[in-house]
Amino acid sequence: MPIRKRAGAGAATARPGWSARFHVEKFDEKRGVALGWASFSKDKSGNLIIDHDQDVIRPHELERAAYRPTEIAGTANVMHQGPDIGHLVESVYLDTEKRKAMGLGAADDQSVGWWVGYQITDPVARAKVAAGDYPELSIEGWADRVEIEGGAHWTRIGRASKGRGPKP
Repeated sequence: MPIRKRAGAGAATARPGWSARFHVEKFDEKRGVALGWASFSKDKSGNLIIDHDQDVIRPHELERAAYRPTEIAGTANVMHQGPDIGHLVESVYLDTEKRKAMGLGAADDQSVGWWVGYQITDPVARAKVAAGDYPELSIEGWADRVEIEGGAHWTRIGRASKGRGPKP
């Protein structure tokens, strides 16, 4: 299966040697809920994606990562550090089969992604998300990495992986 450095839906423009960073796609200021893609495993053509940390997360590992936060705290912080600023309210792993069952997307879309929503309860962090100071989403946790071509890594999601909220 080909591996491509490519930005997925909702990602910033890709640069050489770098790929998808996922932005907050929607922020409901009244409820304080930030929504967006936490990660992608495959693009619309079915190619595996190398993320900005040079990780390649296979679909079954991404699915595991998407379910894990609902089993543990599911809290949000800033840049994987400091006190909790909110909590997980939505975690959806989407692949071709699930989109088909839901009647979503194009029939030839082979992308695999993880959509998240965090309610930001900390007033300072909430203001920073609203202002665009914390525009991105990220995954926090532990993973085993095996180096593959070009410095990229196969990434096996560890037992404590959890999505995390907005980051600057």
